[in-house]
Formats: sequence, structure tokens, C-alpha cells
Amino acid sequence: MFGLKPTFGRVSGYPSAHTGSLFHVGVIVRTVTDAALTLNVIAHPDVRDWYALPDESQDYTSDLAQGVAGLRIAYSPDVGYADVDSEVAALVKGAVDVFAKLGAIVEEVDPGFVNPRPIFQTFWQAGAAKLLRGFKSRTTSCD
Repeated sequence: MFGLKPTFGRVSGYPSAHTGSLFHVGVIVRTVTDAALTLNVIAHPDVRDWYALPDESQDYTSDLAQGVAGLRIAYSPDVGYADVDSEVAALVKGAVDVFAKLGAIVEEVDPGFVNPRPIFQTFWQAGAAKLLRGFKSRTTSCD
């Protein structure tokens, strides 16, 4: 399986989620090629999405054959703060090793992030409050 989270706005998200810009569209597919083929279809703006990027009319499959040799990849085992399950960490490290064997220049980095959960919760709760603001509380009586 392969997952891709494109640049925010590359794939239109309409209707948008209650969290606005915290939400954006990606794909989970079988292969990198499948992701590129899917992006060829879905990576176009929708006039109803205020965050949509301009259409690039790019063929996302065109550079797949060139491989990863020479590409620089920054790898952080825990993004500076996360508790990572040992099985997940081993699988990710195995993938990093494959990239290195294929000729990518892999550098382990510590981005120095602090846990963003409190900030995320603030945005999430504000979005939920905005969404629910229009609902009126109803009480029912069982007389």
C-alpha cells in the first residue's frame, strides 16, 4: 500500500470539512504508479473550493522511471516528539534503508518539533463549535 498526501489545495476538497484548512484530500492506493495515475485525474481545481491551487495540467507519471537515485531524503524516526511503536519504527527504518540502497541520499534529522496536539485540539474544537453553532438544543418531554 502507498499513501500520498499532496500539497494542500492540489486536490480540491469540496464540500470542505468543518476544520477548513486542517483537512485536505490524499489517496491510499496499491503502488506509487497508482497514486500518480489517480492524481492525473483528481488534481484539478474545483471553483467551489476557495483553497484550490491553479491547474498545472501535470502528468504525474512522467518522472516515475527516473527513480530515487540522487534525491535527498530527510528522515526523522520520531518527528522530534512522537512515541512510535517499535514495529512501526522498524518498518519505516526498513523503507529508509531501501531508499538508501536505491541511491537516495538519506539524512536522519531531528526537526525539533514539540507535540502539536494542544494546538491541533484548539483548531479542531473551534471548527466543531462553528459547525455546531447553527444547531439548536432540543429537549423532548415524555409526558
